Amino acid sequence: MHLRAVPAVVGLLLAAGCASTPASPARLVGPLEGACMAEVTTFAQDALKRKVSLTSTDFSTASEVVLNKVAPRDAQGRLLDGAIRGAPVTETLRLSRAGNQCSITHVESGRSRELRDCRCMNTP
Repeated sequence: MHLRAVPAVVGLLLAAGCASTPASPARLVGPLEGACMAEVTTFAQDALKRKVSLTSTDFSTASEVVLNKVAPRDAQGRLLDGAIRGAPVTETLRLSRAGNQCSITHVESGRSRELRDCRCMNTP
């Protein structure tokens, strides 16, 4: 009786292993626009807790986009926010694909989300 259960358990473990495909770096199929642009922008703004400007070419040739936090300045070029000094703060967004599903990750926090409105392909 125990011997019959072993093949069933092994079969279930193998099937589970096949179902979980590791994520690979990916890029978008086509430009970042429409519902996909809205979905990516919303994720980025939620993850970075600030307004984010993306372009239609972001994620079109690479799996990562590096965003710089721009320090606000007055008309003479002086910093308006005394807390921001030195080099600009960078944040990285990474696109990946597991099976047919696209996901985006904010590298610094580890936050990620599946992108339902975007189509992506593995990067070469």
